[in-house]
Amino acid sequence: MVKKRRKLTNAQTKKAMPAIKEFNSLAKVFLRLLGTKIRHKEENVARIAVMVSDMAKAPSQHNISIRTIDINKTTINKKGSYSFNKKMEWEQDIRSKNKGLIL
Repeated sequence: MVKKRRKLTNAQTKKAMPAIKEFNSLAKVFLRLLGTKIRHKEENVARIAVMVSDMAKAPSQHNISIRTIDINKTTINKKGSYSFNKKMEWEQDIRSKNKGLIL
């Protein structure tokens, strides 16, 4: 059910004016407080953005994951083309020096 809006009389308006003025003053204080809070959060975000932009990026690191090695045949895969077997120079050094086991 929709209620009809009715106009206040002059007496009702004069009676409600102090409450409306107090409400408006409280609303101004509340809005000022919210504005201060928003400004504070924006400053924190700006400070964090500056801290992040000043951080040096770590150089890109590359790693090789080797699980097993067959010393006789080393298969080399060329990206996007072919693979072939090759005996590497370091394989000959390992056999001649016999420094232990490679895990």
